[in-house]
Amino acid sequence: MEEETRREFAALVKRLQGAFMVDGNEDTVDAQIITTTVETVVEELNSPKPDKKRLKVSAEGLAKAAGNIAAIAPTVIPVIQQIISFIDKLPK
Repeated sequence: MEEETRREFAALVKRLQGAFMVDGNEDTVDAQIITTTVETVVEELNSPKPDKKRLKVSAEGLAKAAGNIAAIAPTVIPVIQQIISFIDKLPK
């Protein structure tokens, strides 16, 4: 993955962490699932040959977790949507 793409994703991850802090829900189960899933995506993106299927499954998991957390952490949703969009736009 190109360095610019890595920086863009890192910025999204940082925004997600900030959004959890704003809502005060960084310790909920769904927040932890989202954080773990994003960490998995980061690891996969940094691998020599990222597995696109694994990234797609991770994006689907993020979407489900976002639905679960929407009511208690509304500022997180737009950032998660941007992360999912980012993953979907990666070259196949």
